[in-house]
Amino acid sequence: MLFLIDVDHGSFEKAKETRQINLQAATVSLQVVISLCKRKETATLKLSFKTAD
Repeated sequence: MLFLIDVDHGSFEKAKETRQINLQAATVSLQVVISLCKRKETATLKLSFKTAD
């Protein structure tokens, strides 16, 4: 019985670690998307100021 409990505990820890890695990857991906959107907004603003002159 102890062996089964240890296996379940190990499986739980592995799932927890996998979720944490997935969350970190999703966070980085979101940061990249936000950064690209900010760049696009900045480029659009620069372009609109050049055409306004």
